[in-house]
Amino acid sequence: MIKNVALIGLIVDDLEKAKHFYTGLGFSVDLELDLPQIKIRNAFVSLAGTKLELIEAYAGTTLPYHQGGVINHLTFEVDDIVASIEDLRQMGVGFITDLQSVAAEPAGLVKFIHGKGPNGEIIELWELPSR
Repeated sequence: MIKNVALIGLIVDDLEKAKHFYTGLGFSVDLELDLPQIKIRNAFVSLAGTKLELIEAYAGTTLPYHQGGVINHLTFEVDDIVASIEDLRQMGVGFITDLQSVAAEPAGLVKFIHGKGPNGEIIELWELPSR
């Protein structure tokens, strides 16, 4: 049936701002398209096998697939959560939760925090115990 998750699509208000943000996180831009026939511009970005499609509708355009199911958050695994928080703060990310730690058996202590990306998307940073 389903082979894999090919990509995650995010509706963005400003494609250039979104590309700047995600490339600042280490994503690379694989492809950019301007599709007047369906009234969108998009960019496909990737990092370590994860692919995002950033989609900006033309001004004044409402498309049926821009509504409905909402992705709650994107989680990015980091090696040093404190340094990553500071990096994201410098990129303009505001954090909506405090840094938290939970014991998760058998993994150990997991640290996480939630912030907001440039289009209101929830960004979670996750630091897993060393393996």
